[in-house]
Amino acid sequence: MKSKPATRRSLKTRRELVDAALQVLEKQGLQELTVRAITEQAEVAHGTFYHHFQSIEEILGAAVETSMVDLAEQLVEKLADSEDRVWVVVDSLVSMFRMLRAHPALGWMLERPTLLARAMRDVVGPYAKRDIQNAVDTGEIDSALVGTAFPLWMWVVIGALSETVANPKHAKTIEKTLVESILRASQIKPARITELMQRIYGQDS
Repeated sequence: MKSKPATRRSLKTRRELVDAALQVLEKQGLQELTVRAITEQAEVAHGTFYHHFQSIEEILGAAVETSMVDLAEQLVEKLADSEDRVWVVVDSLVSMFRMLRAHPALGWMLERPTLLARAMRDVVGPYAKRDIQNAVDTGEIDSALVGTAFPLWMWVVIGALSETVANPKHAKTIEKTLVESILRASQIKPARITELMQRIYGQDS
C-alpha cells in the first residue's frame, strides 16, 4: 500500500521537472537549459533531476512528448461532440502543427527528425489513427489510407516544420499548403476541401 503514494509523488515530481524545463526554454532559450536551471525552476534538489532523467536530451524528449499528450487530450475534449469526422482530423492536424511550430524546442527537434517522428508515432499516432478510421467510416476518406496515411503525414508535417523555420515569413502559406496537400492526398472531394479550408482560414483560403 505504501508504494502507491511514492509512485504518485514520483510521477508528480517528474512532471514538475518537465514543466520547469519548458518554462526555462520559453523564458531563456535552449542555450540556458541546464540541470541547475531546471531544478531551480522546479524548486527541487539538484540530485532529484537524475532520479528521473539521465540527461538534458532525455528531459527535452519528455517535454516534447508531454506537449503532444497535453494537446491530444485537449483536442479529445474539444472535439468530442463533433459529428464531422473529417473536421476532427483537420482540426487536430492544424492544432498539432501549430503547437509544434511554436514549441520552444522546435529547433532541437528538427535536428533529430527521427526522434521527433518516433514521438509523433507513439504519442499522436493512436489518436490520429482512430480519427482517420472514423473519417473513413463516413466514406469521405479512402479506406486504403487507414494504415498508410499517418506515417506519410508525419513526415510531411516534419518537412513543413523545417520549411517554416527556414522561411518564417511564409509560415501561414506553408501551413495552408500542408493542409490542402494532405486533404487532396486523402482523396477528399474538391468542394469539401474548399469548405474545410474556408472553415480554417476564412475567405483567405
